Amino acid sequence: MESQQANTFRLQHISEIRKTINDEKRKRTHLSKKYHRCVKVVTIVDDVLAGFTMALGSIVITLLSTAAVTSPVIIAIEATALTAGIIRLGGSQANKRLSKKWKNTKR
Repeated sequence: MESQQANTFRLQHISEIRKTINDEKRKRTHLSKKYHRCVKVVTIVDDVLAGFTMALGSIVITLLSTAAVTSPVIIAIEATALTAGIIRLGGSQANKRLSKKWKNTKR
């Protein structure tokens, strides 16, 4: 009789553990999708900012070579390019952290 109760207790405990593991799997899957989505968005924004910075640099070179525009306009364009570059650096750091979290949740 006692061994029957012990077996029932063990089986009940096993089913509780399985439920906990399945819940944890669902949470990790959800987090993995969330982090993967964030990594993709940050990567796209980073690529756009890189192209934007290069385009602004090309515009400034063109304006300087033609001398058709005054220096305040060129300074404003360069300030915009610098700001985009700083945002890009921050985005790349965020992407590194999110990538690590994403890889950890995939396990």
